[in-house]
Amino acid sequence: MSDDSIARYVKAAAARQVEANLTRNKVRVLAVDDISRRKGDKSSGCTVFLDEDTHRVLIIVRGTTKAVVKPVLEAFPAATFFSRDRASASASAAAECGKTQIGDRFHLIENAHQAVEDALMTILPATIFLRNGDGWVLADPGTGRLPDRPVFTVPEDQVEDRIRLARLTPKQAQKYRHTLKVLELGDQGLRSAEMVQTLGIPLKEVQQLRRTAVNTLDAVEAKRCVTAVLAL
Repeated sequence: MSDDSIARYVKAAAARQVEANLTRNKVRVLAVDDISRRKGDKSSGCTVFLDEDTHRVLIIVRGTTKAVVKPVLEAFPAATFFSRDRASASASAAAECGKTQIGDRFHLIENAHQAVEDALMTILPATIFLRNGDGWVLADPGTGRLPDRPVFTVPEDQVEDRIRLARLTPKQAQKYRHTLKVLELGDQGLRSAEMVQTLGIPLKEVQQLRRTAVNTLDAVEAKRCVTAVLAL
């Protein structure tokens, strides 16, 4: 049997199953998700509809727009509940069809994790960062002693030296400067929301800088060390 014959057989069997699914009006909770026939190609997106009670796939349609979703919802009038992801097209179609919308478990858990992480990032001080290397904690210039409460800071000339030695692009250099400033402001007791006014960047960017601070600084130090070794 040729490959084309097998493909025709599978498509015919699938079509019969889809027809049976559409004619049996017993679905109580309709769930939706999207897939791509080609990875990374949004134009190949398809919408998958499932029976949430049995976890069986009911139908897969090409496209992810409201115009695609709405006719399928209308084909299942007994489905009073509609479990969906964050897609606005699904939300709009469900609202017009009078379905009770619920968030799917995956996205609810993901949202909860993100909310907890964002809350912690606004509360935890940056002093938990493990410091090392010259210039990270400066002594009091008057006494020569470390302050009672060390504050994270790197002198501007050292910052520029690190940027130059690490051969950072302008975009990388800006991220590095912002990361250092975020850690410094955090040591001073400022929260993420308060840093927005000082740095003039969005809250989400401040939170992202705090989350990736260790990786950012490690990457710059690694590049700087490579440059120093090559110069020997």
